[in-house]
Amino acid sequence: MKLKRDEKVIMDNGPLGLKKKLTLTNKRLIFQKDEGIFNVKWNQEKVIPLNNIEDVYLETKAFTGMSSMKVKLKKGKRFELSLSLGDSWLLNDSSEDKMEKEKSTQLKMLHYRWVKAITNQLMRLDEEKKTLETKEKTEYIQECPKCGKKITKENYKYCPFCGRLLKSKYLF
Repeated sequence: MKLKRDEKVIMDNGPLGLKKKLTLTNKRLIFQKDEGIFNVKWNQEKVIPLNNIEDVYLETKAFTGMSSMKVKLKKGKRFELSLSLGDSWLLNDSSEDKMEKEKSTQLKMLHYRWVKAITNQLMRLDEEKKTLETKEKTEYIQECPKCGKKITKENYKYCPFCGRLLKSKYLF
């Protein structure tokens, strides 16, 4: 998997079933598939930019207690992600009923960790967007009354473009 510029892996190896995994970066949600028998080579199957995700949440079915992640995209589409624990998720001699409950709990925690990680990245993206918008709004401090150019520093006494006096201690 090739990362983009300024991209880093947040979570990896989200088991999506046989020979499939989920990877979360600070920019994308990447679905990968194992291509190979002896040499494992992960190929991107699907990529969802985090900018396209509106919400992600955990859903637990009432009767079975099984959980899954629901992802809502900004264009209105929704899809479900069901991670798996694999075959060796629990080795003990508990009763089958206890093992099912334990499996359900572990699966819920696995989904919760992924939902939390994705949500944190979505919140970080929102903060970056707000910071950029604020920076764009406060990019310039004032306009020169003579030439109309935007001046970015507050401490200029004269316009750096036309030389007009901007501030004077005698002007109120």
